[in-house]
Amino acid sequence: MSEPANVDPIWVELGRPDDWNPKVKRALELIRDIYEYEPVGGPMHVELDDWNIEGEITPYPYTPSMFVEEDEAEQVRTAVAELIPLLNTMKLTERASALARHWGYVPTATDA
Repeated sequence: MSEPANVDPIWVELGRPDDWNPKVKRALELIRDIYEYEPVGGPMHVELDDWNIEGEITPYPYTPSMFVEEDEAEQVRTAVAELIPLLNTMKLTERASALARHWGYVPTATDA
């Protein structure tokens, strides 16, 4: 399988990590939950879209986009509330692996 042409340079600099373990799996699930309602990552745009994943991840105020219903916004808030502390326990390569799987740079395994 060939690598997508538009991979993030941070993922490349890290050596194209493809870690797969329970933390990466859960982070991937939460990232997908966020993107289900917020196509640019909502309150975690800086980390998830821009790959600012080094160092401590801190929460940002969340104002739902105009197309997000309140119950959907609550699902985003719940996912973010779990994802931030999880990311803060993960190695940088694990964080990058979760994002790489979300963006389709590497295939997602079914077991972790």
